[in-house]
Amino acid sequence: MTLYYRVVNEHNIMSKKFLKGVLGIEIIIVLGTYRTWHYMNTDQTYRKWMHDNYPTLLKGFYNTASIAGYGEVKQEDYKAWNLTQE
Repeated sequence: MTLYYRVVNEHNIMSKKFLKGVLGIEIIIVLGTYRTWHYMNTDQTYRKWMHDNYPTLLKGFYNTASIAGYGEVKQEDYKAWNLTQE
C-alpha cells in the first residue's frame, strides 16, 4: 500500500510541476504578445521596423486595428513613410 501511495504521490508532484511550467510559458507568451501589440499601437518607428522585417505580422496588426476602429493607422503610416497603398 505504501509503494502505491508513493508512486501516485510522485505522479501528482510531476503533474503539478508540469502544469506550473506550462502556465509559466503561457504567461510569458501573453506578456510578450501584449508588449509587441503595445509597441505597434503606440510607436510608428516600431511599425516601420515591423514593416521592413515582419510584414505579415504588421498586416495582421492593421487588420485587427481596422476591426477595432483604428483603420486610419495604415494610411497615416504609409503617408509618413512615402509608400503607396498595397
